[in-house]
Amino acid sequence: MLDVRHADWNRPGTPCVSVLESPAPRDLLRECQEGRALQTALHQARIPCRYYLAANKDAFRESLGFIAKQRHQDKQQIALHISCHGNDDGIELTSGEFIKWLELGPMLVAFARDALASHEKANLSSVILCMSSCSGLAAAQMGRHQERPFMSLVAPNQSISWSDCLVSFLTFYNLFLIKDSTIGEAVTAMNSAAASENTFQVLDYSDDLKRAVEQEDAGE
Repeated sequence: MLDVRHADWNRPGTPCVSVLESPAPRDLLRECQEGRALQTALHQARIPCRYYLAANKDAFRESLGFIAKQRHQDKQQIALHISCHGNDDGIELTSGEFIKWLELGPMLVAFARDALASHEKANLSSVILCMSSCSGLAAAQMGRHQERPFMSLVAPNQSISWSDCLVSFLTFYNLFLIKDSTIGEAVTAMNSAAASENTFQVLDYSDDLKRAVEQEDAGE
């Protein structure tokens, strides 16, 4: 099952937020979908966004393919927002299927290549990965391999409520994408929004990408 909705305002220079959600069956029963609520809020804030509901692993892979194709066509930078249940080992989909971080990493590397968002010299992609899941910061282990599937990772380091994720990530996207705050400033504001000191953290490799681009421009 794959459900795609989009609100693309074509604001020059603003990355498109691609919301990929796989809620638990009990979340669907309770109409608790952080990703769908975030998509509605981003729409109101006029932030380019698309929503994908993926109930199983096949739909999850298909969604990544749609996002990569759209990025290739629009030439927009991608903020990939994955909303699902998770733990230190990986993420769980609606179907009950589990994707370990070590499996998700290669999936996202392939996604970045398909989206033309992969920089070979820097061994990383230009994707901003936002993990809206419990222990989402554990996705950092995907960045320990030779080819890193994200430029920046923003995620909570512990269990967290859907309401705190929704309010905090909306704060992040508004500040980082619209108000020109640095990624560190935006993450600090996320924690304030959740009345937390350090729940949300950022792992940022943007300096590595910048150096690789500068070296490439200099012909090194």
